[in-house]
Amino acid sequence: MATKWSIDDKVSVVVHDGASNMKETGQNNNWRDVDCANHKLHLAVTGSMGIDKVSNTAISKCVAAASRLVGHFSHSPLEQMEMEARQLAMGIKGDDGKALKLVQHVKTRWNSVFDMFQRLVKLR
Repeated sequence: MATKWSIDDKVSVVVHDGASNMKETGQNNNWRDVDCANHKLHLAVTGSMGIDKVSNTAISKCVAAASRLVGHFSHSPLEQMEMEARQLAMGIKGDDGKALKLVQHVKTRWNSVFDMFQRLVKLR
């Protein structure tokens, strides 16, 4: 793609998540290979909390329970409409004036555990 876009002579470094295909791409093109420090930090934090795999730590149990709760509302239009109606009745609105939606934790999305808990606390 770099050749196709005529940028292969402009690229000097490949910053990535540590995937072997990206390392190989850098080697094949004589580009410097740099693993993303933020990604490594994210892996370290999720690993230390035990939320990157099935574990019995207190935090992983809380994350799993919160994810199931958010998933319930995401998969039930009736429950979602009821939650929105109650929010509007209580005057809880987003910046756009509409009811807020719950935020689901996604393993590959940074800060998603924090965002999920933050929204749950706001809507409790």
